[in-house]
Amino acid sequence: MLVIAMGYKRRPYVRAVVKDAEKSVILCNPDIESAARCGLSEGIGFPFDHVFKFDSALSESLIQAWGARDLPKLERLWKTAEPYVNTHASRG
Repeated sequence: MLVIAMGYKRRPYVRAVVKDAEKSVILCNPDIESAARCGLSEGIGFPFDHVFKFDSALSESLIQAWGARDLPKLERLWKTAEPYVNTHASRG
C-alpha cells in the first residue's frame, strides 16, 4: 500500500507500508518493497501523524511545491492530506 510520508522540513515522500508498529509505521521505497517484506531490508519508521493516505494528485503537488521551495503552498497542501489509519491500534 502506498502512502505519502512527511519527512524532515515537511519534505514529501511516496513510500510503501511494510508494517504498522505500536508507535510508528514502517515504510520503504516502493522500488524495494518486496525486499522489505522478505526481511532483506528493514524500512524506516515514521510517526503515524506524519503518514497520510496516498493521493497521486496531492503527492505530485507536494513534490512540486517542495521542489519550488514554496513553503506556504507546501503547508496548505499538507493540511489537506488525509491521515493514514493505524491498523495496529484497530486490532485491539
